[in-house]
Amino acid sequence: VMEARFHAGVAAAAFRQRFVDGAVNASTGDRRCDIKHMPWIGCDWKGVVSAFPSFSLPQDGNLGWLAFYGEHLNDAHNETHRGPRVGRWRRGEAVADGLLAGPLAIFDQWGSSLVLSPLTNPMAASIAQSQDGSVSWGVMGGVMDVPKGYTISHIVQGGEGINQAFDKWGTLMLGYYGNPRKKTRVPPGMGGAVETHLGYETDNGAYYYYNPMKSTDMGGTLDVLGRYFEQEQLPVRWANLDSWRYFKGPGTTGGEGVPMAGGAKNWSTDPEMVNDVEKGLYNLRVSYRWDYMAHNRWWQNVTDYAIENGGKFPFLLESESKAYPGNGFALPQGEEFWNFIMEYGQQWGLTLYEQDWLWVQFLGMEATTRSVDAAQQWLDELTHAALTHNVTVQYCMSLPRHAIQTAMAPAVTQIRTSDDYGPGERDGQWRIGRSSLLASALGLASYKDEFLTTNQNETGGRLKGPEPFPRLQAAVATYSLGPVGFADGIQFINKTLLMRSANAQGEILKPDMPLVALERAYLDEVFNGLGRGDWPSGASRAEIWASKTMIGEKQWLHVLAADIGEHQRPTSVRELLHAVSSSPLPSESAAAEYILFERPVDSFVFAPSEIRMTRVSLDTPIELPPVALPLFRLLHIAPAPAAVPASARAAAEKDEKAAAPAFVLLGELDKWVPISAQRIVRVDGDSHGGMSVTVRGAPGEVVGLSFAKEEEEEDEEATTTGSGSTRLLLSLVSVQCAVGPAGTVVMTVPDASCTQQQQGYR
Repeated sequence: VMEARFHAGVAAAAFRQRFVDGAVNASTGDRRCDIKHMPWIGCDWKGVVSAFPSFSLPQDGNLGWLAFYGEHLNDAHNETHRGPRVGRWRRGEAVADGLLAGPLAIFDQWGSSLVLSPLTNPMAASIAQSQDGSVSWGVMGGVMDVPKGYTISHIVQGGEGINQAFDKWGTLMLGYYGNPRKKTRVPPGMGGAVETHLGYETDNGAYYYYNPMKSTDMGGTLDVLGRYFEQEQLPVRWANLDSWRYFKGPGTTGGEGVPMAGGAKNWSTDPEMVNDVEKGLYNLRVSYRWDYMAHNRWWQNVTDYAIENGGKFPFLLESESKAYPGNGFALPQGEEFWNFIMEYGQQWGLTLYEQDWLWVQFLGMEATTRSVDAAQQWLDELTHAALTHNVTVQYCMSLPRHAIQTAMAPAVTQIRTSDDYGPGERDGQWRIGRSSLLASALGLASYKDEFLTTNQNETGGRLKGPEPFPRLQAAVATYSLGPVGFADGIQFINKTLLMRSANAQGEILKPDMPLVALERAYLDEVFNGLGRGDWPSGASRAEIWASKTMIGEKQWLHVLAADIGEHQRPTSVRELLHAVSSSPLPSESAAAEYILFERPVDSFVFAPSEIRMTRVSLDTPIELPPVALPLFRLLHIAPAPAAVPASARAAAEKDEKAAAPAFVLLGELDKWVPISAQRIVRVDGDSHGGMSVTVRGAPGEVVGLSFAKEEEEEDEEATTTGSGSTRLLLSLVSVQCAVGPAGTVVMTVPDASCTQQQQGYR
């Protein structure tokens, strides 16, 4: 039974399929395997068991399409593109389909869009393109039997732009499941320091990945690092425990230097890696006040936990994978097992559980690809157990379907949107602005993975580098909302670079949303052919991304521009707002004015003379000249009061004196994110142009805020003609204050005063 409903209030339509009598032997039989050329993927299933909705592609080419596809949401192992796939929505053109395809947008040349995706049962859904060119949504083609009464629904969401349509789609998805993630990304009482503070990483790409210091194990290595961090007053608050910690089985699903490529056999701590195992990890946690992000792979059929292998828990066991020959897989059955895992981890400090190798676990099993419920049940049980135990979850090596599934899982707060970090091997890994669109739409942090903080050859490390873009890596990590973790050898750590991301206690100063690519990136490629020869097949690819920070009712914008090989057409505040807003611009925004400011990113020591400022309006062109890696640009846009002639302001104040100067908050210019909710509590202006800003931080921490001072100067030439005209002058004013014992201080201009509050701000 097929049913369609249109919801005019939210510009959306739902399409429901109900299998009244079920279906037997329903599979399309179209399994496509390419083990030789795609060993990471192995096999895909094409087609759908039943189709609703279904669209016939038009003959003309007036529409385009965009689909999130493949590994890490960014098509990570496709050599021709990083980010969603795009093309023309017309007959004769291939559209991304199969198990690797996810939410798809159809749009016109102005960006007006429809986003289509599963609404329910995303782990059982698929998209298919038939030989006649029609594109359909339904139950994935590998499913053999569909139970009686089974239902699956898909949603179509409209929006005025690609970014806006995805944002509205994500809001609808979260609302459908009662998930408050866009308002509160991390549920209260969950997540620990991994969600909020600076950390240290030991996973693939890290200096100490399966590579402990001489004469010690990984636990001893972490202990040496912890003492060093304390000595250098580097506020590291968490550590990543990767697959070196636990026991793996034999296997061949690795690659790119990943050792021990089998799945998880037993998740307990290996005594050869950490002396005193769980007690050793707990002692490190107590000594250095660390929380842990703990990694896990796919489950192998030799797992000690399975009843068939002498364990206590039911698993589905499969002896030979079609997608990954030579490997046997296992899938936990029941939430009791996940309760056991979470409780075990909490004994030594687990606060964030990283479920890695998600596409391998899903694509590698018959149970997950040939039934409608096994994959959904697996993730539902995992995430519900995590929520029950106040542990947050990171999805890694995800397909787009995993991202959609997070809508029903509040415990999942972040998702990897990049390939594994690999200095000197995967130097484009930082390009997450396009894949971040899907993460941001669903309220997820867009995790970039770790980075090295220097461009030195880090000899002795598992991957020596050098890292060509350490500043860019640090900035992108900070703007991702995800964990900010570095991975250098102890003798190479650049503390100065790291502290541009955090306050004195290591709390990361973040924007409100991950940086996302402007939709011009997709429109230009589809309709103008621009970018098709760009990186990785070409030398460069322009990355122009936007984000925002809200303090009260005021909004600051942030722009990252990198790898721009030739002059781009100018952007504007209007285009940037369009990229980060979930609704059309209000009519009053046409009269709004702003201060555009920039600090060169290659300077470590803040100098007021290097700050460039100018007043702009909604449609003032903002130039985007070439900028070659390793350099990049960070532009910021602050809300400013409308420019009012001095005579008018003086009259309004009933004062014959010259009007007082006005101040615009620019923020903490020695940080990557100058305005963040982690630093700025509130901003209050007065009728005379002054401003007071309530700031929070570590007691005793000295915080420097900068303001644009706007004052009017008489134009002498105009005065001599009797016109009485004035011109507006911009200058930089900086104020430094020490945070009080309660963790806050009020900083005021023009008098540059500091008022330490007796109680912390609530």
